[in-house]
Amino acid sequence: MNARDWRSWAVGLLLIGGWSAAGLELSPLYGDGMVMQRSKPLRIVGTAAPGSEVTAELAGDSVETTTGSDGNFRLELPARPAGGPYRLTVREEGGKERIFHDVLIGDVWICSGQSNMEWPLVRSDGGEEAMAGPGTPELRFFQVPYRTSPDREMTTLSGGKWQKCVGRNSENLSGVGYFFAVRLQHDLDIPIGLIQSNWGGTAIESWLDRASLEALDCQPLLELVDTAGKLTEAEYQQFYDQSMQKWLRRIEREFAAERAAAAGWMAAELETGNWRDLTVPGIWERQMPAFDGVMWLRREVELPAGWTGRDLELSLGAVDDCDETYFNGVKVGATGVETPQYWAAKRFYRIPGELVRAGNNVIAIRIADLAYDGGLTGRPEEVFLQLSGDPAGRIELAGTWLARRECVFTADRIPARPVNPVDLRNQYFPTTLYNGMIRPLIDYPAAGFLWYQGESNVGNPALYSRSFPQLIERWRQLWGDGGMGFFFVQLSAFEKHEPGLVLPDDYFLSREPDTACDWAYLREAQDAALQLPLTGRAISIDLGNATDIHPTNKRDVGIRLALEAERVYYRLPVESRGPAVREIRPHHGELEVVFDHAGDGLVTGDGKMPANFLVAGADGKFRRAEAKISGHSVFVGHPDIKEPKFVRYAWENYPLRINLYNRAGLPAEPFRSDKL
Repeated sequence: MNARDWRSWAVGLLLIGGWSAAGLELSPLYGDGMVMQRSKPLRIVGTAAPGSEVTAELAGDSVETTTGSDGNFRLELPARPAGGPYRLTVREEGGKERIFHDVLIGDVWICSGQSNMEWPLVRSDGGEEAMAGPGTPELRFFQVPYRTSPDREMTTLSGGKWQKCVGRNSENLSGVGYFFAVRLQHDLDIPIGLIQSNWGGTAIESWLDRASLEALDCQPLLELVDTAGKLTEAEYQQFYDQSMQKWLRRIEREFAAERAAAAGWMAAELETGNWRDLTVPGIWERQMPAFDGVMWLRREVELPAGWTGRDLELSLGAVDDCDETYFNGVKVGATGVETPQYWAAKRFYRIPGELVRAGNNVIAIRIADLAYDGGLTGRPEEVFLQLSGDPAGRIELAGTWLARRECVFTADRIPARPVNPVDLRNQYFPTTLYNGMIRPLIDYPAAGFLWYQGESNVGNPALYSRSFPQLIERWRQLWGDGGMGFFFVQLSAFEKHEPGLVLPDDYFLSREPDTACDWAYLREAQDAALQLPLTGRAISIDLGNATDIHPTNKRDVGIRLALEAERVYYRLPVESRGPAVREIRPHHGELEVVFDHAGDGLVTGDGKMPANFLVAGADGKFRRAEAKISGHSVFVGHPDIKEPKFVRYAWENYPLRINLYNRAGLPAEPFRSDKL
């Protein structure tokens, strides 16, 4: 080792040990204009030379300590009430001194989650007007830089600074966080600090630490985390392929009965009275309630006598995701996950001449939609049948086909499809965002957390119902403060992310109730967190957008979060909940749903009868109910269901019209009695 290499190695060793030869170092969280948490000791942590004395001073209070052999130090000034501005001085004896000006004492809230928490004020309804106003200088915010760390926990941030919420300074601040903080500041008259640590598109697993995965017994994720930095890209791909095959085998086992029941659906002679029309090509989620699962398509085609006994070519265009294709009951082709980009691969299948006859012939396609879109997704001209090598007599097949569902991959039966984690640098790797963007915050006291996440966990509510409470308890444990509040947003109504797509007014009115409703199951899974103390939830189902996963009304979301915080954490006498089911009882061929938090009585926001109630008899088949309000109750029924047994409210991915509120303007909470 030469001298230059030795010096580089020594400096690296010092940095890994937590201190730098540069002397006093503090996290970027400590800076001019910061907000520190009131009523809790004012904690300052950092590094300096081993064995050196470090002093902190604020408003006449002074504390000192001596760094350990690793150079780390931790100081705590006495707790103070809300106030400021103050000057904070941190000094290393015989070394650096850091002076921070305009320090406020108030309440600090940590905003985390995925894109709907990240959604900026400038793109939120009312954002431009808010920025054009006089500003809120006692509202400060700190945006944590993106940082992944798949293989180790970081102790400091890579950058960031405190900013005042004045003018266009706040244009990239979380819209939800902004409207939450403005409401709190107005009602409490104290400084508010927001620390924004979020990343769009991420699942909860990215925000959990390894200890949480162990507590949840998530062995596949633990195995993946333990490979961080140890496998090649090819080995990661092999790991993913094995996970995918395990998942597919589970589908085969779980839905074996449904597959057996559909064993004859490819037959040339079949009764199709209970099949429905579907336009091909076309994504089926645009023509019926969205679901992942297996769908069969059938089409009869008349062939001329001259084609009898001759080989044919069948083109289907792209099929999303996998298919098995039959001609007159015989399998002629299939494309599965072993094909690169199978969801977009164009299908061309040869039909042997011995299957071809004059007159009526039947094409049947069994399509497995593993995630997102499903169906034939190519262009109409790509769906055709022709003599082999002879396009002259091509028969176009685009148009109306028959369709029937074989099975739906409901979240209570099958977890979401594995995600390919080949790139360790990405934000989807388990624990990576906890390591890089949460762990560096745990020494900064706060009042609590705001959380808007769950979209990327739709499809696995069983795990989420365990993971979410685990995250809350673990974060409180890491902060060393079981009294921190935790307030989250229940997912908004949503159907399919196609921003800009305008649906007709009666699009949802004409549909049968959505039976897959993965978003409804995830909303229910989120509610498991309410079993923990000092937690609260903002209902946002009435604020959603059917074709955009990012609804822009962040104002009402933020205000509802603030109301929950005021009721639960600050113990103020405010109404923060909408109508919540208390009791369900039979009443002369109907069901009476009695609500709490109904105030002076239930109302509808549009003056019409309540919508989005579903009822079912003992057979469990739900139908859209007729509903009427009476005081704190809603009576629901259906003329064809003489003895209703079950009732649901807003229990779909995108309920067609949310209009049930209390007089405080807060929406009724979704529920299903078949789970209560």
